[in-house]
Amino acid sequence: MRTAYIDGPFYYGRDAAEFGDFMMGHEAKAPGTVMRSLERIYAQGDWLIRLAKKIRSSDYSRTDMKRLISDFRRFAKEYVLFGISLAGYNIQLPVEKHLRKVLIKRGIDEGELGLLTFPLKENFAALEAKNLLRIGSVIQDKGEFSDLSRAEQKMLAEHVEEYGWINARGGLADPWTENEIFDRIKEVKGSCAEKLSESEAHRKDEMWRSDALLKRLDLDQKLRAMVAIARELVYFRTYRTDCLNQAVPLIRNLLEAIAKKRSISYEDLLHLRVDEILEEEEVSREEISRRKNGYAEMCLKPGELRFTSDPEEMESWQKEYCEEDGHDSTEIKGTPANKGSVKGIVHIVMTKQDIHKVREGDVLVAPMTTPNMVSAMEKAAAFVTDEGGITCHAAIIAREMKKPCIIGTKNATKILKDGDLVEVDADTGEVKIIRRA
Repeated sequence: MRTAYIDGPFYYGRDAAEFGDFMMGHEAKAPGTVMRSLERIYAQGDWLIRLAKKIRSSDYSRTDMKRLISDFRRFAKEYVLFGISLAGYNIQLPVEKHLRKVLIKRGIDEGELGLLTFPLKENFAALEAKNLLRIGSVIQDKGEFSDLSRAEQKMLAEHVEEYGWINARGGLADPWTENEIFDRIKEVKGSCAEKLSESEAHRKDEMWRSDALLKRLDLDQKLRAMVAIARELVYFRTYRTDCLNQAVPLIRNLLEAIAKKRSISYEDLLHLRVDEILEEEEVSREEISRRKNGYAEMCLKPGELRFTSDPEEMESWQKEYCEEDGHDSTEIKGTPANKGSVKGIVHIVMTKQDIHKVREGDVLVAPMTTPNMVSAMEKAAAFVTDEGGITCHAAIIAREMKKPCIIGTKNATKILKDGDLVEVDADTGEVKIIRRA
């Protein structure tokens, strides 16, 4: 499958959609194929996290390089194997396309696809947000962190243990601390207890509305199975990246031990390829510095991986291999992922360093959202993304948070600038510029 990563965005070849058609073709011949495949991936993901936690509990302070590399090799094998889960993204393409046609044929707004595919399972981000409110309902009235009792501090510590990795984004940042969780609780507008109750009521209401729509459509068994797959894919979409992002921070002790043996920093080690770590290959500090500024990987044929940190070569690859539609248009229009209309000030979030820019009531605009953006998403009034389908992270979180969201605009980050005043109309999927910054 032709794939590329070029300094942020991922690109998929046309064979990505063909893979989705291939899987759904097997599903038609042998119902249950997709669900069984997902269950195997869930089992592999659970095993990966168990292995990572076992590594975390190991003491590497006096371990020689041979043992360090051996443990990393074992982890890398399971990590790469689980990476096949990323191909699951392509199954959603034919599923969404077919279900949209069904809705349109029945005279129902295709924007209702998000409601029809409302997931039965809650992802890590949703569970983290609810637990945050649950803790907040107990400690929200405390003025300072030092005012907390030991039991209350333990609640924060357990929250960090369970969800702190969300902020680490694959090890490139630090996990949340107890103080940071406390600060997020203090920033909540209104009662945490009431917001928790509203969140739980909203989820029950959405599930009821989703089931009601399913009954109204009166689908045959084959289409009902497709809806069940779509609902599962909404959860699976974030599960796979959550596992990958959780696993690396868990083995930080191992990575730090390897970095120390190589006389480089932990951050520098994260910018080495797996093969460079396993083979103990020397990589110059100049090359590592270039990679921190950007790099690209491309697979045009099975088993043939190309890599570069050269800006000119990255630009050449993008022009030659990676088409991007919609960048020449001045209209910002995408797919409504959660309806509603708001006005707000734009803040573009391209990297983790941009998250702090988002303030209460802003419109968060990004190529795509990721779990470590949740603190900014809590403040934002609406989300607009360049990429994504109805099962993407932004769409899922928007439905959980009840916030307007438009996905797949292709060009929002290219046209909009920080400080622009816009109207996000997630009923029509349009973003209108009211005033430039």
